[in-house]
Formats: sequence, structure tokens, C-alpha cells
Amino acid sequence: MSFVLNRRRGIKSLLSPAGRSHHFTLARALSNTTPVSNTFHPHLYHVGSATSPGFDAVRNMDIPVVGGVVIPENGGVSTFATTVSGWDASRRWRMASSSLGNGLRTVNDHGSHWIIQPAEPMPLHAFVGKLQELNSQAVKDTGPSESFEDLQPDFALESDLDKGGRFIYHALAIVFHQRLPVKDWNDNDYAYIAVLARELKRGDLALSSLIWDADSGQHWTKEMAMAAQAVQVYIEYEFARAAGNEDDEMDACNDNSMLRSILGLRGPRSILAAVSSRG
Repeated sequence: MSFVLNRRRGIKSLLSPAGRSHHFTLARALSNTTPVSNTFHPHLYHVGSATSPGFDAVRNMDIPVVGGVVIPENGGVSTFATTVSGWDASRRWRMASSSLGNGLRTVNDHGSHWIIQPAEPMPLHAFVGKLQELNSQAVKDTGPSESFEDLQPDFALESDLDKGGRFIYHALAIVFHQRLPVKDWNDNDYAYIAVLARELKRGDLALSSLIWDADSGQHWTKEMAMAAQAVQVYIEYEFARAAGNEDDEMDACNDNSMLRSILGLRGPRSILAAVSSRG
């Protein structure tokens, strides 16, 4: 599947009917308007390496850590209730629909995405240790998929999103569709950002859920961190595409300034700065 976006039209093309010519089909999947926490869960799928699911590879953007202790409700490890079209079967792992054991829980936060979280505050090393134990419970899922999800974005944008929502949706969708390189990201992350984009477009995810306010007294969440990283990479991509054409550069500057403003990506108190400095 190919998608070419005219540089001059960019995001602005999506703010009018003229920008609705690119249409991809999105498969329906599990959808919840509020997170659902369960001790038991459906079969969960995760892309790791050829030899391990790698649940224990916890990165800064996965969960906030304060004083060496993880914040349970704000992040965890991504898994999915379906496999995703395009995943490499040789690196696909399945967790059976059973209890994760003491100290861990699963939460269906968005669509088909289930997140493995600590059940209570605990040291980061303790959380990683429990995830290492979980690695041994997963099995390689190399056979035909019982169910899979096509997460290709729908660029028709026939939704009730406001201007800011459309800007963010477009950025997330392009990062997934073009597979723009994001540092330390893997297949699970691209699938997650596609789920977030789709939930945002459907109205099942409020744009405010992706915006972190450093003065709020609240910790950032995984969806905030992932969205911010994706949008930052999209901004760099758009500047690179516009380079050399004065009109394109002006359009990119205006569009990207709005994106930074929406998610608060500027300055030492931005979410990008907070994520990069684990507590």
C-alpha cells in the first residue's frame, strides 16, 4: 500500500473536504471508553525477539519512575488482544488467558491494546523481575493468526475532531504508515500509536489525554509519552521534506509550531524532557 502526501498540502489538506481523497479501511477491534483492569485477560500478543518476548525490556517511555519506584496506573508493557497485520511471525509471542501472578495486572486501556502494569507501587527492579518471570510463560506464536487487526490509518478524516485533534491524528497516522524511525521503538510501539490515532479519530480518546502539564502535579502517562515522541519525529520529518522550498518551509514551520504548542513540546519542562530523565 502506498501513500504520498503532497508537501504543500500537508496537514492543511486534512482540514477541508479537498483533503479527503486518501481513504484506507480500518478494521474494527475491541474498544472501551474507559480502561478495564483484569486479573484474567484474553490471549495477548507481543512482538519480541526470536528467542524471548522481552517483556522485561522496560524503557523510560513505558512507565514513570519516581525515586526508583514505578507509578502503576501510568504505564507498563504493551500487548494486544489480536495480532497486527505485518508482524513477523518468527518474533510473535502469545500469553495465554490466565492470571499473570502476584504483582502484575492487565488493563485494557485503548481499543485492542492491553497494558501489563505493576499491581502496586514497587521498585523498578522488582517490576522488571516479575516481567522476567512472565517471559517464561509466553509461547512462540508462529502459526496462522486466529485474529488480526489492520491498523492502517484512514486519511479521509470524516470525524468530529477539532483542528488540534486533526493535526495530532495526522501526525500519529503518518508516523505509523510511513514507519518513521523513532529511537528505541519496536513493532508494539507502532501498533500502539496506530491504536491511539484511531481511538482519537473515533472520539474514544480525548486529545487532552495526550497532553501533559508539568504544573498539574500529575505524572505523565505512557500514551502521553508515546504521542509526544511520535509527533516530535513527525515534525523533524516535515521540516526535512520541506527543506529547499521557501513556501513549503513556511507551511511546515506554521504547522509544526502548532503541533509543539498542542502537546507542549518546547522547553526543559516538556514531557520529552521528563521522559528522558528517569527518576
